[in-house]
Amino acid sequence: RFVSREAEQYWKLYGSELTVMFAEERKRYNSGLLPTKYNFFDETKYNRISLVDEINPKVNTFNILIKKRNRDIIYKAVKDADVIIIRSLGTFVTNSTFKIANKLNKPIITEVTGPIFEGNYYGGFFSRMLAVSREWSAKKLNSVAKYTLYVTKNALQERYPNAGIMVGISDVYLPEVDIKKIVEKRSRKNKAEKVVFGTAGSTSLPRKGHKYVIKALGILKREGITNIEYHMAGGGDEADIIKQAKKENVLEMIHFDGTIPASEMSTFYDNIDVYICSSMAEGLCRSVVEAMGRGCGVICTRVCGNVELADKEFLYEKKDFGTLAKLMKKMMDRKVLSEQMLLSLSKSKNYEKNVLDTKRDEFYLDAINSILSSLN
Repeated sequence: RFVSREAEQYWKLYGSELTVMFAEERKRYNSGLLPTKYNFFDETKYNRISLVDEINPKVNTFNILIKKRNRDIIYKAVKDADVIIIRSLGTFVTNSTFKIANKLNKPIITEVTGPIFEGNYYGGFFSRMLAVSREWSAKKLNSVAKYTLYVTKNALQERYPNAGIMVGISDVYLPEVDIKKIVEKRSRKNKAEKVVFGTAGSTSLPRKGHKYVIKALGILKREGITNIEYHMAGGGDEADIIKQAKKENVLEMIHFDGTIPASEMSTFYDNIDVYICSSMAEGLCRSVVEAMGRGCGVICTRVCGNVELADKEFLYEKKDFGTLAKLMKKMMDRKVLSEQMLLSLSKSKNYEKNVLDTKRDEFYLDAINSILSSLN
């Protein structure tokens, strides 16, 4: 059994008193890749409740019997619990959990991890159909929540306000690093002839915006700028990106680095100069924070938490590959790149693991103590 890394933060606080409820995925994974993406779920230490996946296959979305079964499971789990933690409102499971908990007068803590509308709108036909209703339901439910943790400092708070205590704590955290060594390594690398840009994310997902980077490369090449490499980390179908690269005549500039284990991503970031987040939607982009922690300059679409990370001079509107090309050209100036390296390293200090863990633990312990006091 494997579970997402985010659940790890609760285990150390609650241990065997924690019950995790999630949908079982029927997708088959390469056993060697599983540990790089997920944590092993030890059922001897933690309680697990499995729900039927009501999204995959797509036909399950309209299956009333599956929804009823899941709702019955959720009701029993909520009834037996003292405090309910709900991560990412907007789905049938999380919305049902909130409504049932509210009806049973159970204390609720919510976590807001990203923009619901965009996350669904760019997720395929079925998700697009549900984008508006999911956005509306998340706003409505979170507006009465008394305790909410957001992964951004301000962006998501403004969009999904609650009725009580709110705190901004990223779910992306960095290990402590030797900044002096990174600066020295970057300074040597900045003398190289080519400037290396990079992106991490599935090459199968249009919402990651790879094609707009390719279009920007085409503009730069037509201007005679060819001392560029663009590396993509992530698995998936590469056919559409290759087709776009051929159309722009920049195939020689692009490189597919494939799926890279999380433990080796620092090497990917160390080998690039500038990280580009060309996504249509993000909460607080993990790969941008990680790239900043390795001293990369960053260029980002102006979406949600990205505005809290990148220098405002290097933000651009999604799909605007013309502006992206100008920003890439600007970042190729070695003086500018050096300045951005130092800015990235400075900002990344706010995302060190020990700092975030302390803030997160304080929030949860304060919330639990407040809940306990209200019950006495």
